[in-house]
Amino acid sequence: SVLELFWTLTRGFQVIIHDEGTQTIPEEIRKYGVTHMQSTPSLARMVAVNPDGRASLGRLKKLFLGGEALPPSLIRQLRQAFHGEMHNMYGPTETTIWSTTFPITGDLDSIPIGKPIANTQVYVLDSELQPVAAGEPGDLYIGGDGVVRGYWQRPELTAEKFLSDPFRPENRMYRTGDIARFLPDGNLEFLGRADFQLKLRGFRIEIGEIEAALENQAGVGQAVVVATEFKSRVQTQTEDKRLVAYVIPKSGTKLEGAALRAALAATLPEYMVPSNFVFLDSFPLTANGKIDRNALPHPSTLENETSAASELPRNELEGAIAQAWKDALGVDSVGLNENFFDLGAHSLLVAEVHMQLQQLLGRELSLVDLFQFPTVTALANHLKGEETAPQVSSRAARRLAARQQQAQRT
Repeated sequence: SVLELFWTLTRGFQVIIHDEGTQTIPEEIRKYGVTHMQSTPSLARMVAVNPDGRASLGRLKKLFLGGEALPPSLIRQLRQAFHGEMHNMYGPTETTIWSTTFPITGDLDSIPIGKPIANTQVYVLDSELQPVAAGEPGDLYIGGDGVVRGYWQRPELTAEKFLSDPFRPENRMYRTGDIARFLPDGNLEFLGRADFQLKLRGFRIEIGEIEAALENQAGVGQAVVVATEFKSRVQTQTEDKRLVAYVIPKSGTKLEGAALRAALAATLPEYMVPSNFVFLDSFPLTANGKIDRNALPHPSTLENETSAASELPRNELEGAIAQAWKDALGVDSVGLNENFFDLGAHSLLVAEVHMQLQQLLGRELSLVDLFQFPTVTALANHLKGEETAPQVSSRAARRLAARQQQAQRT
């Protein structure tokens, strides 16, 4: 929100805040005459997935993409509809959001994260804090006026992440934890994370925090969490990664994914709650005895652990909805009363399901209905005209509770 609000308001812009579930982004672009849009690549891909979204992109003058890696295939897809300025943005919160930018022109095999913005320095250093040669990978550090003072009441973490700038002793620099290299033209190329921290749909996630929360649950012996790619059968170009938790139960304990999901949702943000839970007797190990995360089985190769998934659609309408869900999620079965979003869906998949359902049903369908009726049974009953109360998602419930608490305090 820092970039979206402060940069725009100080320049005299009007800021439109998207409210998920009420209007679509294309509708808001048209309604308010939006000229600049800042989003993650995943969100831009969602907007560009259908003709209505592509038409709305054509109305924009500038498009800023950041928060996660930007694939060249997405740029080519966006260029079919958008012909204005497009920028790849990079920077962590600890350096006041964006620190480098790259104006995207031409057809590139990879998209650099660019050069530093004003009053910002970027360094690619080795373990001795010495610059590495151009083209060589190293640890990325950021210095300059954007570096924040530190973490609130976390002096040890602040001392670990914020160091004295060896090239500008009067300043400090931030250890990003990212690996990068300088290209011959002076632009930076992002190569990945140095640890298990990852970006998922624009959210920065510490895998260790989720694993620790899981292992605090009764009956959990050991847990490993990874980000796994699922292949949508609707739009093959969609890159859909979801958090998958692999759990070894304690001896004599039977665990259920739904119960673990609910327990984690009570303490973790929604984007950190795994969508899939896989229960194993042991974890695969590397030759030196470490857990081999790359050898963990993909959830799609295993039998669904929920009994609800064995329910068969009771009519043609339920069958069409269930099929659209399975295609979008890349799974072989869904339960009639399982929540679409608990199964791993997110707003980036809603556009795909919306488009396929309209084709399967041969009728217009409101996008908002997919948020309000997130089970096969509820959506089918609503479409048949039966009285069905909208279901409030856990995220919406938490937002409502927070607003009520704030109202009581004021």
